[in-house]
Amino acid sequence: MRTDSATPKRAGGPLLLTDSAIGAAIRSRRGEVQQGEVARRAGLNLSVYSRIERGERPCRVSEMVSIAKALNTPEDEMLKLIREQVAEQEAVKSLRKSNG
Repeated sequence: MRTDSATPKRAGGPLLLTDSAIGAAIRSRRGEVQQGEVARRAGLNLSVYSRIERGERPCRVSEMVSIAKALNTPEDEMLKLIREQVAEQEAVKSLRKSNG
C-alpha cells in the first residue's frame, strides 16, 4: 500500500503512507488481540501478518481490507489511523532534524 494519486495531500506535498506507519496503525488498533487471531480472521499467514505489522513488508490493499475487517474497523477509520501515524512519524522526524 504505497503512495499513488489517491494519496492524501498536505501543505508541503504528498503525505507518504509508509509501511511503518501502516504497521503502527494496525498494531495500535489490534490492542490486546493476539497477532495470530487477527491473522487467522484476515486469512493471512501469521508470518506475513507479523511482517506487515512491523513495517517490514508492504501491505496490499486487499490485505488491508481483510485486516480492517478482522479488527472490526471500517476501512475509512483504518485509513484515518494510518494518516495519524504518518503525521506523528513526520513530526518526530522534523523534531530530530531541527535538533540535529
